[in-house]
Amino acid sequence: MVKLLPAQRYAVQYTMNQLEKSSGIKIVINTYLNGNGLTSIYEEDFENRKTHFSEDHVDFSMNNNVLYFKDFDSNTIFYKDQIRFKFFVIKDLPEKINWKLINEYKTILGYTCQKASCHFRGRLFDVYFSTDLPISDGPWKLSGLPGLILEVNSNDDVASFSIIAKEVITAKTDKQIENPYKGKELIDFKQFKAIYTEKYEESLHQVINAEGETRPMSKGFFEYYVE
Repeated sequence: MVKLLPAQRYAVQYTMNQLEKSSGIKIVINTYLNGNGLTSIYEEDFENRKTHFSEDHVDFSMNNNVLYFKDFDSNTIFYKDQIRFKFFVIKDLPEKINWKLINEYKTILGYTCQKASCHFRGRLFDVYFSTDLPISDGPWKLSGLPGLILEVNSNDDVASFSIIAKEVITAKTDKQIENPYKGKELIDFKQFKAIYTEKYEESLHQVINAEGETRPMSKGFFEYYVE
């Protein structure tokens, strides 16, 4: 893994577009990645509360926005997610992503980017990363390439989405990035998936109206919890 020195910081603003195909619901939000090569935080600003963006900004809110904290030394990701409106804080140790490099290039924000793809937890991801930014990080749980990921695309029967960088800032600073979930009660991803599977199966048989119709829980945009 290529890392910056601890004093080197990077901040990226992305635009994320999601489309859930069963309902037709489309979401467009800003997302933010802030890191130093040792740890990083990725925030999905569903509440549109983020008003300050810079490489020096580490005061992430603990509201209903989703934060993903990555610890690269331990290959651990901490984040919160909900099942039927009950939130859990998850300690995830995802398997190593086996990236396939593709001989296709494009320019994003003035950076030359190469295409790569992978299968990760039930989905195919196509990304563009730049070795001009030698940072092995990217939005959501994606990392492990020899450059910063500036674009992500995925499209399957459940959902389609894209995450595209709109601004990149790099600078030197001595401010650290702390785990916002420190001291919280944790479950691992396997436990979370088991709970999700149980509730999903229950939802298949729950009647929601007088005509006897049922409406199952969504399987989610990013991961198939039921595989």
